Amino acid sequence: MSGILWTTLGIGLFAIGLLFSIWFHELGHFMWARRFGMRVPQFMVGFGPTLWSRQRGETEHGVKAIPLGGYIRIVGMIPPAKADGRPRTYGRLRRMIEEVRGAALDDIEPGDEDRVFYKKPWWQRVIVMMAGPVHNLVLAFIFFTIILVGFGIPSDNPSLTIDTVSECVLPAESPVKDCTTPIDDAGQACGVGESGCDLPPASPAAEAGIRAGDRITAVDGEPVTTWKQVQDLIRVSAGATVQFTVDRAGQTDDVAVTPIANRVYLDAQATETTEVGFVGVSP
Repeated sequence: MSGILWTTLGIGLFAIGLLFSIWFHELGHFMWARRFGMRVPQFMVGFGPTLWSRQRGETEHGVKAIPLGGYIRIVGMIPPAKADGRPRTYGRLRRMIEEVRGAALDDIEPGDEDRVFYKKPWWQRVIVMMAGPVHNLVLAFIFFTIILVGFGIPSDNPSLTIDTVSECVLPAESPVKDCTTPIDDAGQACGVGESGCDLPPASPAAEAGIRAGDRITAVDGEPVTTWKQVQDLIRVSAGATVQFTVDRAGQTDDVAVTPIANRVYLDAQATETTEVGFVGVSP
């Protein structure tokens, strides 16, 4: 039930976002057309039958049934044809253009002579036509800024502060994923009392007393500045005691840890493994 609810909510939010994006785009055209004195009789979001509309001043604002775009209707978008006195024969496409031209000219009312689109200076017409796309760029910039500032992006260089300490060590190929299920030497779940069956061994970090929140500042006396340095030193130190210098709540402490050899996968298909040093900490 919750899956259906979340799906419905997602579809609803997507529809709202789409409508807002269309409205914001058309708002760019509308604002500049009005600023330059053009008459705009319609401002519509969507196409097809009108679901809702309201007259505000000289403009009808509304929402139509198909939310795949929108439009504003500016008086005089298409100029009248130049008359040269010669009879003309029109093809099918030309007739359609002339019909659209005639409909556009029908919108012109007495008093609109200086408010039609085609009579405005070229630079005003360009601004009106470009205002919609520019509004979309502004909207994209605002959204990306909110995402980057509010949520951030994954870092290629994780913090040196330990976030998680593994309680136990489990082989890569083991189907067991918790520390309370006994396993055999092959990492398979087994019954208590069976030969070679025991709980997974505690991780070196847990045994050494390393805690979540500790910040690693040095390994074997060598200062570290990236988590990759820590990883590389651990991976090559299986079976050797390593001295971790950690900052714990403002106090510096040295912790001796002995990484154990642990099998990890080398490929995404989980077909090849290798042994590397393992401590059981992650940022």
